[in-house]
Amino acid sequence: MLGAAVLFIYIFALAVGFPLLLVFAFGGELGADTDTGSDGGFFSWISLSAVSFGAVFFGLTGLITVWVGLSALPGVLVAAGVGVLGASFHNALFGWLRRTEASSEVTNQDLVGSRALVVLEVSTDHRGQVVLDAAGARHRISAAPANSEDVLKKGERVAIVGVDGAIALVESLEEKKERE
Repeated sequence: MLGAAVLFIYIFALAVGFPLLLVFAFGGELGADTDTGSDGGFFSWISLSAVSFGAVFFGLTGLITVWVGLSALPGVLVAAGVGVLGASFHNALFGWLRRTEASSEVTNQDLVGSRALVVLEVSTDHRGQVVLDAAGARHRISAAPANSEDVLKKGERVAIVGVDGAIALVESLEEKKERE
């Protein structure tokens, strides 16, 4: 009975932790917001991504201990230890990466006048996205047409003529040349 309950806990930890880990690993590509900023609360010292990392390691190690025939209590202790080590390693690694990263902060004023490439159609019906190189890094930002009748297709070169909040206002380079 105890063995079945422990096996269920391992499977549950893996079933919850692995999808979360995938969202954190591929969040940008899946369109998910993976910003887990801390509000300074009691658990601010550990992130949700570290918990999911620890859960995956706990679940996998637990399943391996069951597979090799380790009894329930030593198996739980080994799995818990590996889970805590995994979460601690995650926190240490990503803490170090945050401390050593170079800033590529770009202000709205830096964007105005930049050239960009439309990667998701821009129209008044829906926001699109443009890609540009600024401050030594490639940036993908939301965009809206500067002129309400414009529809800017994927692959079109545009100029950023303004920024409204976090949305770049863009117009076709052809249209900009005609006005000048």
